Amino acid sequence: MRILFYTYSLQIGGAETVCAEYLLQLKKRGCEVCLVEDFHTDSFLARKLQEGGVPVIPLWKGSVTAPFGMQRKRAARLLGLSHAFNRLLKTYQPDIVHLHGLPDHVDRLDFPAERMVFTFHSRVERNLGMLGEANTRLLKKLCIRGMYLCALTQEDRQEAQMRLQTDRVLCIPNGLDLGKVREIRYDREELRKRLGIPKEGFLVGTLGRLHEVKNHERLLAIFGKVKEKRPDALLLIVGGDAEGRMEKLKAQAVQYGFGEAVFFPGIRSDADAILAALDCFVLPSKSESFGLAAVEAQAQGVRCVVSRAVPEDVLCTRQAVSVSLEEPNEVWAEAILNGDIENPAPKDLTRFDMETVIPELIKEYEGLLHGT
Repeated sequence: MRILFYTYSLQIGGAETVCAEYLLQLKKRGCEVCLVEDFHTDSFLARKLQEGGVPVIPLWKGSVTAPFGMQRKRAARLLGLSHAFNRLLKTYQPDIVHLHGLPDHVDRLDFPAERMVFTFHSRVERNLGMLGEANTRLLKKLCIRGMYLCALTQEDRQEAQMRLQTDRVLCIPNGLDLGKVREIRYDREELRKRLGIPKEGFLVGTLGRLHEVKNHERLLAIFGKVKEKRPDALLLIVGGDAEGRMEKLKAQAVQYGFGEAVFFPGIRSDADAILAALDCFVLPSKSESFGLAAVEAQAQGVRCVVSRAVPEDVLCTRQAVSVSLEEPNEVWAEAILNGDIENPAPKDLTRFDMETVIPELIKEYEGLLHGT
């Protein structure tokens, strides 16, 4: 089976990480795969795909970071990324086109809609809000033409069915290689030395791009209460900067009086290994489609405290609990520090294993291909 993935650009983020890992896993299982992106980003994800033998094909060869990048991007669209995409479709002749983002030119693609899939990598309502009314109408038209949608949870599957008036909605959770995650561990002392963190101390951490939806400002406020109860507490915020937010967060930590206890290592290719060194993973997101980092932390046996925005489906171990954002910071701090507060309804974590998810995805592709 020949499968073409599309993403806007392979930057570092949860959706992009999943996209790259799926391509490698599909290739491992005998599928012929490639990734198409509007514009190229030289990230470790792109290099990982290239090293794994997965072609990464930009439709436009220019650099989005070069001077006048935004103007060039607009010009590139006007000049017709759709023509480049259609030439590629004609050459590559994929069986399935899986969209991990909605191309501006999707309505001009010369490919059967019934063999196309669009995945919501954020909550359906938020994703449609980011797409805007015009693109939401376009998505509805594509659904009428036969395109399939893919949601990460049953809740979002129902939301997509209702909002886009289609029953062609798959539900496939984000997957990860549980065996690999559990194998990759750092010696805590070695890790702290590498990151410049004191050897001793209760280490709280989070993982994710420094976007406002991840609610890092609230995390700092919560950490303040943790530090009152555990003066040796440390905070590790792993993820790439977004709109200069890192400096603002650093300033906020200094203002709270614990700037020396907060560490920002930036983007890390070994982020999953770092998770294993945490005493508690915290994710106070305002909105979260899935929360893959929370699954990774649970696979490492790390306690997780997340907001109610994280789907219940994701909370599997007894040490994974959710707290409402309406609760005061003291309640969050107690949940982080008190291991006796447990998840009353643990679930099977292996349903997120690549060994389960990828065969399910291939089965769905085969169904689309054969119209079943």
